[in-house]
Amino acid sequence: FATLLTVLALAQSALAGVYVTAPVTGASVIGGQTLTVRWADDGNSPSVSAVGPCSVDVYVGSKTSQFKVQNLAASVDVSKTSSLVATIDPSIGTTGTWYFVRFTSLGLKDSAMPQYNYQAYSARFTLNGMTGTFNQTVQ
Repeated sequence: FATLLTVLALAQSALAGVYVTAPVTGASVIGGQTLTVRWADDGNSPSVSAVGPCSVDVYVGSKTSQFKVQNLAASVDVSKTSSLVATIDPSIGTTGTWYFVRFTSLGLKDSAMPQYNYQAYSARFTLNGMTGTFNQTVQ
């Protein structure tokens, strides 16, 4: 029963606050071109004003093992704007469907796991025209 409560708490924290509306599943961006990231307040706790400034980054990996491959914005206040545009560096990895955007609050801790800062995720999307490779750790 305690495990079920933990899973439900984690699911709630993963679903609350920043709701990433772009990129979506099926989106495709070409390395060297721009990626538009959009988000909204989902109306649940925490609010985007509580989340505040975030680092916004492109990641690859799984739910438990994630690797940052590009910073898109070192500090963007998700309560003061709802989008950003950044150029994808084609050398960050290989062409594929395993990329996602992760928001990491610079101040707010995750309510279910306070050893970590609050995080929100986009859907996975495709990067084409990529020229880089992944090291053994990422592969």
